[in-house]
Amino acid sequence: MKKLLLLAACCVAAQYAVAQAALEITLLDSLNMPVAFQQVLLSNPQIGLERETLSNEKGKARFEGLSTSGSYSVLVPEGSFYQAQSRENVSLISNKTHSIVLILTDKVLSLEAVTVSAGSYQGINSIDAEVASELTRREIAELPLEGRDITRALYRLPNITQATGFFPEAPNVAINGANSLYTNYQIDGLDNNENFLGGQR
Repeated sequence: MKKLLLLAACCVAAQYAVAQAALEITLLDSLNMPVAFQQVLLSNPQIGLERETLSNEKGKARFEGLSTSGSYSVLVPEGSFYQAQSRENVSLISNKTHSIVLILTDKVLSLEAVTVSAGSYQGINSIDAEVASELTRREIAELPLEGRDITRALYRLPNITQATGFFPEAPNVAINGANSLYTNYQIDGLDNNENFLGGQR
């Protein structure tokens, strides 16, 4: 009877010892900084074990109560910022904590190349201080204009803003921040300046 009790106690002690094996995984990025809240998968096909956890603020993920039978595989799945990383054939020893460090590689996204080209260029006025810009018929047709008001297209040109704080009859276009009465613009080559308040100054 004593022998049976002693044998049973030895079996329980052996199981308890096996259950004390632990594994600690440290996740670091390319700058050796800890990677927090990253999913870590642990598997041991020989004993049918599969576990998962998240790394803490220090980049550490810990698995307790592991068996020493078989070998373990550690997998960090691919995420939004890092590529997948793994470690195979990890063996554990009873009453010991096995530590491994995984360096996660930054995830690089390859974007398709986009070539932007212009069919025309802006000439430089070397004669006087006048600055002029123009919109082609195609540009006007493709621009999303509010209420299809042609004067709204002028706001797409450089140094042109909407004039405010003046008579309603005054032009609604200001060039280089000047008074809207000093605006001089044409549509299809025809004068489109305000005439009710005396015309363009």
